[in-house]
This record gives sequence, structure tokens and C-alpha cells, in this order.
Amino acid sequence: MRIKRVSVFTIKNNLEGKVWNPKIRWLVKYSVLVEIETENGLKGLGECWCFDSQPDALITFFRTEVISKFEGALTQERDAICRDLLDSTTLSARHGIMYSVVSGIDIALWDIEAQSKDLPLYQLLGGRTGEVNLYASGGLYGENKSTDDLTTELSGYVKAGFKCVKMKVGGMEIKEDTKRVRSVRDALGPDIGIILDGVYSYTTEDAVRMFDSVRDFKISAFQSPITLSEGEKMANLVNEHNIPVMGIEAEYRDEILMTLINSGSVSILQIALVACGGLSAGLRLCNKAANYDLPCSLEVSSTAVAELAAFHLAAAHPSVLNVEFHMVHQVMFDQFPFSLNDIQGGLLRLPDKPGLGITLQYDKVEKVI
Repeated sequence: MRIKRVSVFTIKNNLEGKVWNPKIRWLVKYSVLVEIETENGLKGLGECWCFDSQPDALITFFRTEVISKFEGALTQERDAICRDLLDSTTLSARHGIMYSVVSGIDIALWDIEAQSKDLPLYQLLGGRTGEVNLYASGGLYGENKSTDDLTTELSGYVKAGFKCVKMKVGGMEIKEDTKRVRSVRDALGPDIGIILDGVYSYTTEDAVRMFDSVRDFKISAFQSPITLSEGEKMANLVNEHNIPVMGIEAEYRDEILMTLINSGSVSILQIALVACGGLSAGLRLCNKAANYDLPCSLEVSSTAVAELAAFHLAAAHPSVLNVEFHMVHQVMFDQFPFSLNDIQGGLLRLPDKPGLGITLQYDKVEKVI
């Protein structure tokens, strides 16, 4: 099949500054979607990583540096299309933004292939049951948000059926965050998983102090406690201090992610499909992690398109431990091909709808290309 048209859309989520993590106060969050249409009318959807305050740079890059290089190509040439686009950054040094673009293109082309074969994407990827393990992601800081408010929020996720929740730390003094974590553990009981997200906020020494202060609370994972520049020290957190480090959500470079696997720098490899190169890269990383018996967790903090891509990979690959189901960034969640009531015990069984299982509702997005 030949690519007839490539279109780019944005959608804006107004958060009004009411919630934040240690690094970002969320005023507005944009998502950038790519739709690829074939000559015979199939349309595939993908999403690109976008944490910028405005999506203009990504949109312009699509327009000037990307679309003309693969529009008209065959969809079967997915790997070559993505490789050639990445290779084009050798001199331009625009690797990061190109990985974001390639992620959306790759996911859309997988969507098209699955639709063309009348298969749900997880089956094309080798899955059979369509079952996905989810955790509820929230627990941000907020205006006038008390510890009681936090425990009520996370308890609500458990009542909704989730068996694991995530909350932010690093935005307060260690003593105060420890109180927050203790209150959550007391409220949820001993059997619910708790993931702490440090959002790269700690020094190595403070990361150890923070985790030691909550070690008795049965913490499932400590996400991104320190920056990637502290890579060797991250391995020390895992191997010397027995801290279950999960990371690194925003990392896109294949060689860095492979190094994290090879060096034992993480206990759980966190992968963002919309940043690292799409489903193709996700499959490659999961396969590599499997060689080391290293579980993977799929990061999602944007739209239903990114969630569905992660769901399908998780349903197909045994290395995927869980997928982030975001309770704050919920763009287009009303367009899932299932009801949220179908999530039972943190488990979701995907319907047998071809491809990703979602199409754009054009009245809810803005076409920019």
C-alpha cells in the first residue's frame, strides 16, 4: 500500500496550573497526533512525544523536514522509512525531535498493517489473550491538596479496581513526603502496589535517604529518582542500596536504553513508545530486556492513542509488567474501544477490533498540517 497523505493534528488539555510535579506545574498540555492515509483509504494513527509549552517546533519540523521524505512511500517499508528519517539527523543534530516524529509514524504504520490484515494490533505483534495489567497514575501535588485529599484520591483508584497506584514525591522535604507515603500505605493496606515517582528531583544521597525513609512501606518501584547523567550512581542505587529503580521515561536513545539494560542500572525498564521510536523500538527493547529477565513498564501521560499503543504491546510481550493508566492526563479517553468499567482488578482485556482500535474525531482536534 502506498501512502497518499500525512496529516498532523493537535489537541490541548487545559489543566489551569492546579496540579504539578516537582518539575512542571501543568497549565496546559498539548498532544501531537499523526494520521497516515493510504491510497485504498486506510488511516493509521500515531502520537509523538510533546512536553513543550507549545507544539509549534514539532509541527514545523514535521512540515519542513519530514513529510516530503516519506509521503508516497509504501507502508510496508516502515522500517526503512523510520531508519532513513533518523539517519537524516546525522548532520542536523536534531535527533530528539526526530525520534518523537518517528515514534508517531511507526505507530501509525503498525496500525495500518493490522487493519489491512483485519487483526487487532496485539495479535499482529504476537499476542493471544489481549490481557493488559494497568496501574493508576496520579498522586500529584495540588492547590490546597492535603494528605487526606491524596489518600482519598488514591483510595478511589483502588475502589475502581486498580491493584497498584503511583504518586509523586520530591516536591517537598523528605520528612513531609515520607508522611504522605505513610498515610497512603495506611489507607491502602499492605497488598496494593505503590510506585513513587521522583521526577529526577533527588541527588543520589537524598534518593537513598528518601527510599530508606519509606522502605518498610513495601514500595513497588522508585521511578526516576535521579537524572540519567548520574547513570553509574543509578546502578549503585539498585545494586548497593537495593532500591527498585524504574526508568527512564523520557529517554529515547536506543544506545542509552540498551546500556541501562546491560549495566543493571534499573530494576524495571520504563519505555515511552511515543518517544523512543514507536512500537518497533518498544519490541526491540522488550526483547533485549527479556534476555536479562528485566521487566518493562510502559509510560503513558497523554492521549488514548498512546495508551492503546502501549496496551497492544503489553498484551503481546511477556516482558511488559504493566502500563501506566493516567488519571490526570486523560485526553480522548472517551474514545477508547471499551468501557472503563471493563478494567477489573487492574486488568483489561482488549477487544478484537482491527488495528489500534481508534479513529480521530475531527471535531475534537485541530488540524495543523
